[in-house]
Amino acid sequence: MTDSILAIDYGKKRVGLALAVQGVPQRLQTLPNDELLVGRLADIVQNHQIGLVVLGLPRTSNGDDTAWTAEVRQFAKNLGGEISAPVTLRDEFATTDEARARLVSQKLEPGSQKALLDQEAAVVLLEDYLNAL
Repeated sequence: MTDSILAIDYGKKRVGLALAVQGVPQRLQTLPNDELLVGRLADIVQNHQIGLVVLGLPRTSNGDDTAWTAEVRQFAKNLGGEISAPVTLRDEFATTDEARARLVSQKLEPGSQKALLDQEAAVVLLEDYLNAL
């Protein structure tokens, strides 16, 4: 099966991942943003038979680029050159705010919320992508 989709919430320190298998998004894990990141993601793409990677693109509420947008675009190019699945960019405006609200509503401990925030932001991104199909 190659219909799995990986969503990536790419941050300066941490990278949140979510996985959709047969259209059902779920939190996967959080990785450190370090020199091993692309290799780790390549392993995940292979192990989970990912058919598409959706990478969150930081934009303002007006749809303009932010200071971080160029870095994410470059990361998308680098990642795309190392994995077999195509990488598509998707506007991630307000995904972290939505993720934070969801985690608060689940009444998780603040420490747990912080640990899951990047993953939940990737879930929101993935849901947004799937709903637009």
